[in-house]
Amino acid sequence: MKLDFQPKFQQKGWRHDPLSDNFSQSKLFGAPSPITVKTLDRPLAPVLNQLKTTRCIAYRSSTNYWYRTFRKASPDWKAHKIGQKQGRSVDNYGGNPNATMKSDRDDGFLLVEDAHLSLEVNGVEGSGYGKWPQSLDARAVLNDDISGFIKIDNKQQDYFDSVKSALYRAYDPVTKRGACVDIFSGWYGDWFGETITLPSSPLFGYHSIVFFNFDTTYKGEYLLSQNSWGESVGNKGIQAWSRDVVNWEFSQGGRSLKQLAVLTPQMIAEAREQTPLGALIRQFILIFQRFSDNYGTYGK
Repeated sequence: MKLDFQPKFQQKGWRHDPLSDNFSQSKLFGAPSPITVKTLDRPLAPVLNQLKTTRCIAYRSSTNYWYRTFRKASPDWKAHKIGQKQGRSVDNYGGNPNATMKSDRDDGFLLVEDAHLSLEVNGVEGSGYGKWPQSLDARAVLNDDISGFIKIDNKQQDYFDSVKSALYRAYDPVTKRGACVDIFSGWYGDWFGETITLPSSPLFGYHSIVFFNFDTTYKGEYLLSQNSWGESVGNKGIQAWSRDVVNWEFSQGGRSLKQLAVLTPQMIAEAREQTPLGALIRQFILIFQRFSDNYGTYGK
């Protein structure tokens, strides 16, 4: 497939935070919900375009926000806030999964009508990290119902069914709103078409988008993702992933699936339970991650 632009990828693998394992779908929500529909009856979000940037985590975040609220948020302000959370611009080396999820949870979203800067008008330098006045933070719309985020795991079923269950559980059939599943994956040269297949080309880098729906057709069962490279990718930004591709991709290191969720105090307390040995192992891994950040690449 010939693209009308050259995408820019994050080259450093996504770093996994071992503490997020405590906040997993199987631990917090137990057995998956029975699914009685072939697809979710939800409208499509506007297709965003991150142009030649590594702001995928922010554009993914704003797409997810639309599916939860039907409101348009500024992905460039969100890129700035994620940069603040991780202590460096996402335009330099991309993003950190947990930093962006924490920003979604804590910082809220600045609606596009309140944003005076944008990538399209002001470019990367003019709309990036540190260019946004702090006074705009007070205008951000906070999440009243989101209290945390969980890891989508494969402990009770495979990754494909785990994502499907997470989407079904979060979706409200009355309002047609609900949290997507956030993807932090690798990306390959033959992954620009309408259907994502097992790759036959080298890894280009790392990318972040959302699973927003699932669909069962005469051709099979798929998870549907929405990309942030405009309508020239897939079917006007929408791509279909089969079970074998999902389970292969997310069984590899340096990939993860996460979802914003409503967590009760009891659920959070239970998820934070850890043994003394587990605490020591986590501290060792965190030290290794810091060393890798300074002296090498972690997760590749």
